[in-house]
Amino acid sequence: LTITKKILMIADYFNFLLSGKIGSEYTLATTSQLYNPIKNEWAFDLIKKLGFNPKWFPDIINPGTILGKIHNSTTNKTGLDENIPVIATLCHDTAAAIAAVPLEEKV
Repeated sequence: LTITKKILMIADYFNFLLSGKIGSEYTLATTSQLYNPIKNEWAFDLIKKLGFNPKWFPDIINPGTILGKIHNSTTNKTGLDENIPVIATLCHDTAAAIAAVPLEEKV
């Protein structure tokens, strides 16, 4: 842990690989048990008690946040178009399932 810069969950790391931007998507952060829903931020007191550096925890971003375009290193490796936007989606599986349900039924 002495060389740690940031702690990212897998979905957040994937967003980083695509966009080069570091952040923790809100619904995923809430599953970490290190998020304080009352203060709407990381539970820094608990993080410190556990011996972690609060600087390791990235800013929390809302689902739907545009992180930018696909990073050059990703376009070079994959051949994807550099103009594709990278958007932080709902990363928590239940939240994503609820959001995927249509608001009204088409007849």
